[in-house]
Amino acid sequence: MRTLAVHDLGPVFGSEVRGFDPEQLDDPATCAELQHLFDTRSVLLFRDLDIDHAQQVRLAKLLAGTQQHPGDSANATGQSDPVVEDRWYVSNARPNSAAPFGRLQFHSDTMWSDQPCEVLSLYA
Repeated sequence: MRTLAVHDLGPVFGSEVRGFDPEQLDDPATCAELQHLFDTRSVLLFRDLDIDHAQQVRLAKLLAGTQQHPGDSANATGQSDPVVEDRWYVSNARPNSAAPFGRLQFHSDTMWSDQPCEVLSLYA
């Protein structure tokens, strides 16, 4: 497995993570390191990362602490229900997503919710 290289983006928060491969989501040590970085630095930047939607959701759940580490008994399959995940996928081009038609208007994810998202993940 690759070793992660971490570069702090500022003195208070934010780190750039280099050398991460989505296949490392199956490595408990890498998952623990990413969780620690997120807990202590709050913002993680991954440049030039080739990641699919399922891997992005899995990484966000890991950082939020809602997915168990690989090898834990509570994570038997590591798979998500694609129908449930798609309703949170914000797109005006993808069917069954959170904004399935028209121009995407300004928004702040779940700002009205009593339980807002713990992790936001942007992919461009």
